[in-house]
Amino acid sequence: MKATKTNMPIKTLQVRVRDRHAALLSRMAFEVNQVWNLANEASYEAWHVPVPEVGYI
Repeated sequence: MKATKTNMPIKTLQVRVRDRHAALLSRMAFEVNQVWNLANEASYEAWHVPVPEVGYI
């Protein structure tokens, strides 16, 4: 029988972060979030661009 995605188990990785790395990881997470927000904003603005004879894309 062929395995499908629906019946495959999901594995998660649990990692404990040391306190000395917490500040760096927090700063990196903030920067990633800023890039994500910028990408979402750009895609939202591009979605509302009217195309002649077609409408909005």
